[in-house]
Amino acid sequence: MWSLEGNALGGFLAAFSQEERLAIVQRKHDRERAALNLRMRAAVKDAIDAIKERAAIERAQAREAFMHDCADLRRQQQEERAAMRMRWQQHSAARRVALTCD
Repeated sequence: MWSLEGNALGGFLAAFSQEERLAIVQRKHDRERAALNLRMRAAVKDAIDAIKERAAIERAQAREAFMHDCADLRRQQQEERAAMRMRWQQHSAARRVALTCD
């Protein structure tokens, strides 16, 4: 740590102490690992955010398609009910005529 920060005494100690050299290298690796960890966390967060955004768009599109299908189904059911009502009215009128003619 000392020699990497420009401390002359730390550099002198590192030159003669294997433990200090190892500690300096370890601290450097720790800082690099921490920086890599931050970059990886940011990359993962960005990827998750992109996935969530795509999922929200797809969910909105699916909901819109579902609501459109529901509206089509309601319209079709109304048309079928109207046709059934018309047939029933025709049947009732024909029955009425048949019953009054006899």
